[in-house]
Amino acid sequence: NDDNPQRKQYLAIIGRQTDNLSGQIKSILKPYALSGLTDDFEKKDIKVVEKLSAIVDQAKLAFPGIVFGLRTDAPADTVIQANETMFDEMLGNILQNAIKYSPENPCIEVSLSDTPANEIISIKDNGTGIPQDKIKHLFERYYKVEKLSSTPGYGIGLNYVKQVADLHHWLLEVESRVGEGSTFSIIIPKNR
Repeated sequence: NDDNPQRKQYLAIIGRQTDNLSGQIKSILKPYALSGLTDDFEKKDIKVVEKLSAIVDQAKLAFPGIVFGLRTDAPADTVIQANETMFDEMLGNILQNAIKYSPENPCIEVSLSDTPANEIISIKDNGTGIPQDKIKHLFERYYKVEKLSSTPGYGIGLNYVKQVADLHHWLLEVESRVGEGSTFSIIIPKNR
């Protein structure tokens, strides 16, 4: 109940730093939380066009200086089976990387392709790109591409993405060219 303005300022700083540290700890522990999970976890029907549209709209609000696009050739009522929290975090990790490794005028496109066998969600950026010999290591825990290692992060986000894909029996593909950007694709079989 102290009205000391300096004390209030210090408490506000402590509160922000505590929240920041808590977020970092959760980020580091997230991949470990999935270890040992089997197919027996909560899944539900997710209207994927609606979900991607909401994610792109949220990204536009959070990052007004970035151009986000959504392209889909799937029917509006397309449904996938997934754990919604894991799916949201998976897409969030890929989007955060696209933002983090993009140039001054970032342009990120989220797309959904409907093929006879799969639904394919792709996130394409015009960022720095990844050397071909590094792509095979991207999903390893704590791996960061050397030339890009000065960018903040722990090297666990894409490992988490891989774990979520494996748990759902989805495939991941990465296409990238240095200086031209990257495309991360989540391939979701229709028979699962």
